[in-house]
Amino acid sequence: MGRDEKAVLPGFYRDMRSLPYLALYDKKGNLITVFEGNQKVATLLNAFEKKDKE
Repeated sequence: MGRDEKAVLPGFYRDMRSLPYLALYDKKGNLITVFEGNQKVATLLNAFEKKDKE
């Protein structure tokens, strides 16, 4: 969780079009997926579970 007071993130995540914008990473720092807009906790957990099964 953080706050982008200097608006750095839109330049880093070029596909960012709206907030909230969630970028999920695994323990090694690899991008799993991104979500825009509100998401249910179950949706986020499912994304991590899919990655663990790969």
